[in-house]
Amino acid sequence: MADEFGPPKPLELEPVDLNKATAAEFLLFTSRPYKAFLAGGLEDEAPAAALALVPEDPSLPEAGVSGRVVPRGEKTVSLTVGSDPLRYSRQATRLPKDQGTVVSDTIESSLGPIRSFVKETTNEADADFRGRTMGGSLNLGPLQFRGERTTGRRTVVPEEYRQFFRNPDVDEKTTEVGVGGSLPLGQGTLSGDLLRRFRSTELPQYIDEEERPTAQEPNVTGLNLGYEGQLGPGQLGIQGGLDNVRGVGTGTRADMSYSLDKLFGLPVPTKVTGGYRNPIGSESSAEVMLRFGLPFGGPRR
Repeated sequence: MADEFGPPKPLELEPVDLNKATAAEFLLFTSRPYKAFLAGGLEDEAPAAALALVPEDPSLPEAGVSGRVVPRGEKTVSLTVGSDPLRYSRQATRLPKDQGTVVSDTIESSLGPIRSFVKETTNEADADFRGRTMGGSLNLGPLQFRGERTTGRRTVVPEEYRQFFRNPDVDEKTTEVGVGGSLPLGQGTLSGDLLRRFRSTELPQYIDEEERPTAQEPNVTGLNLGYEGQLGPGQLGIQGGLDNVRGVGTGTRADMSYSLDKLFGLPVPTKVTGGYRNPIGSESSAEVMLRFGLPFGGPRR
């Protein structure tokens, strides 16, 4: 599944070894106990840049500003201050076609194997919406336990009619809990992930209603398994998973890849990939692809 726990991260910068610095990353200045770095490039084919203040002492807080512009799309600016024990960040995303600016404020904390965060979200184009996400994770050896709850509230009843309602809002709640981990197996790594999702919606409540109407969506269970490792002369990757929607059905998927640096002893990088999809309510499909590269010219100097 594509679900990931935790708040979105701004474009990150790590301390740079000037002997290995690229043309897109520069050390601006050094003023003990901080160093300032500037980086730029493409992130998912969108121009991005970041400025970071990195302390020499890891106990001191870091600070960074980053930006990303999608051509004819959204524009994002992020600010982050803090260190591993406690970190604050603000992210503002300008949506295209006058959909407003989404602003999120996030506080993250970590203590040993425990990590947690709280994120508040608003949108200037939708003043009646307020969103909050709370989550955390616990690392125990090869296993990671995690959970996350997202709540969203929107006032949908016009003000002139609110006198007829005990509650004029729509409240959406989504809870996700999961466990994942990885173990060495042979010449590779076996990984797995199990996820459960619960979602409900509370509707506006009229004055004469004793209880608030609630719509409960089917619970979702997701399972992912994968293996990556050396097999013969190449690298093997296998991933598979299923998504079960209670009372609706189960969708399955599988992917495989095998990569070689040489083909029949020749310096021809080769990769074979395959995939299978059997989604809920749709026809199944499969594909196989072969990719290889041919070297041209002599060695570069």
